[in-house]
Amino acid sequence: MNLPQRATSRIAAWLRRGTIAVCLCVTPFTHASALLLLPEGSVTLIRGTSVFAVDAPLATQPGDLLTTNAQSGAQLEDANGTLVALGPLTRLSIDAPPHGEDAAGLPSLSLLAGWIKLSRSGAGGPGPLLLDTSSIHIALRQGSSAVHAAGTSSALFVETGSAMVTLPEGRDAPQTIAADGYLEREPGKPPVLSARPATAFVSQLPLPFRDPLAPLTPPAAHNPAKPVTPLQGRPVAYADLADWLACSLPVRHTFVSRFRGLIHTEPFRTQIRLNLHALPEWRPVLYPPPPLPPQRPRAPRPSAEES
Repeated sequence: MNLPQRATSRIAAWLRRGTIAVCLCVTPFTHASALLLLPEGSVTLIRGTSVFAVDAPLATQPGDLLTTNAQSGAQLEDANGTLVALGPLTRLSIDAPPHGEDAAGLPSLSLLAGWIKLSRSGAGGPGPLLLDTSSIHIALRQGSSAVHAAGTSSALFVETGSAMVTLPEGRDAPQTIAADGYLEREPGKPPVLSARPATAFVSQLPLPFRDPLAPLTPPAAHNPAKPVTPLQGRPVAYADLADWLACSLPVRHTFVSRFRGLIHTEPFRTQIRLNLHALPEWRPVLYPPPPLPPQRPRAPRPSAEES
């Protein structure tokens, strides 16, 4: 992604100051390959139960929820040639590698809305780069692909290399999409594969996505031993999480355990109660079942001699 000159100049200044790594809190996910966030403008980050405005390079953590603003995007990258560009108004989740994958591998990504472009070089490390949308699951080992998500509609264009696509329902076998292939899926319909992207997809594609992605930092900048700088945030509100909590992405099943502590705060508790029809998994948290009565100790059975 070729960022504007003002953005690249800002990144160069950050590198000179040595503030390339930022730590907001301790995370239990210490083995996943970290993606470095390089914001073009300001990116909203939800980490734990806090919200931060990030305008400097940041080492992301599994569990992070990112939102770009309407005027600018961002880029995620690691030291192994994995690049992920975020367009404006894009909402992305970064999660731990799926169960059964290498714990030191790439985090799994979930696109709630917006545009992202994925790029992996031949030295991209073990395992594919995984991306979920509400209607398709994408695995990219090598090459470059652009993805758009809006509601429960998704579109994928494979620029170079190839991508493996599976459906969340798991009914069909994985499908390999070769270079120049375009796949689109509308709500409740099977995916449609074409030899070229739709006109609307091309016209709405963010301009920086038309160029090949390039790393913005040297590999040494990804050293986790770099100095850290804490940032100040605010408590997360229901409005910050509402779309995520009600989404149809697989990551949704992690939200109850991640945010259940908020059920004891207002107005979060009230908002969950008002939207319980769309959030049934929160019912046991909102209305926990009564505890089981204590069991009486059983009387000892008489021995054979006593009988």
